[in-house]
Amino acid sequence: MGFVAANIALLVLAYLVLVGLSFVFSAAETSYSSLRVMLIRLYAARGNKRAQTVLKLTNNLPHTLNAIVIGDNMVNIVFTSIATYSGYVYGGTAGAITFSIVNLLIVFIISEAWPKTLAANNPEDLALKLSGFMGVYLAVMNVPASFFNAVGQRLSGVFSWTRTRGSMTTEERMLYALELAKAEEVISDRQHFIINRLLKLDDATAKDIMVPVEKSVVLTAGSSVEEAMKIFSRSGHRRLPIIRPQTKEGGYPAGSVIGALYIRDAAVLLINGYGDTPVEEVCEPVVVASEGTKLIDVLNSMHEKGAQVASIEDGGVVKGFISMNDILISIFGERRTHPRGRGLIEKFKTRRKG
Repeated sequence: MGFVAANIALLVLAYLVLVGLSFVFSAAETSYSSLRVMLIRLYAARGNKRAQTVLKLTNNLPHTLNAIVIGDNMVNIVFTSIATYSGYVYGGTAGAITFSIVNLLIVFIISEAWPKTLAANNPEDLALKLSGFMGVYLAVMNVPASFFNAVGQRLSGVFSWTRTRGSMTTEERMLYALELAKAEEVISDRQHFIINRLLKLDDATAKDIMVPVEKSVVLTAGSSVEEAMKIFSRSGHRRLPIIRPQTKEGGYPAGSVIGALYIRDAAVLLINGYGDTPVEEVCEPVVVASEGTKLIDVLNSMHEKGAQVASIEDGGVVKGFISMNDILISIFGERRTHPRGRGLIEKFKTRRKG
């Protein structure tokens, strides 16, 4: 009698352990299939060891899923056999049928519905919690998982199915994360617009946003601050490049740009009686770049040099100019402006006449 009781206890214990393993495998299969890899990458980058393990396992997801399916099917077969055998031994045919029905309910509830629902609602959290077990298990099951993975790849070839799952580039990951953040309302439409423009800034070149030299307002070397203020007033600009008189047919030769004059400096000098000062004596530095220079590199150079204007030169001539304002417009879009310069003067002329 004692032997029978011990035998029953052993069978029940083995059954419960196997059902528990089936729960784990089923939950792992769903969590690894549906987790957001971008989130796991973020955790891993912050030094989370569990996330690093999960990321390693998801890098070859078919291999990982094959290993999980092997384990899940093995334990399901074994505990189903135990249930059927136990029912037959202790209850005959009726016992075997009864135990099989009960086992079927347990499989549906504990080995399928419960773990899969739990994993579908918390894929990243569950994958992190199971990372230790899964890391050891995948190391043990590497050979059989690789075999079945190879078989699966061969069978896919029979049906001419091509592999569409591949590694995302860094840019694709960033764009995916941006779109996901917008879709989940983590960021506003305006924030999405700005971040998207910033990401695309790396592809833009100086030529894309420069103002051609023939359309630019410039100051000629030798002009006075007072003359410059009149040009500032008419143009509405706050900073203007200073250039040597044209000496090359068809344009200004490279190196002609001396610097840039800021309206704030010109205003201070004019107010304090130094309006006759030549503009080149108070100019600020400019950055020189070619048309093909990446816009982000132009911006970095301007930041390092403390410049607000870049001279774009190619083929031995000045092609155009980029101001910090041009770069801001390329990121944020056109700004709403209020009447300034000539418009402001006309406004007050009308008021005085009235």
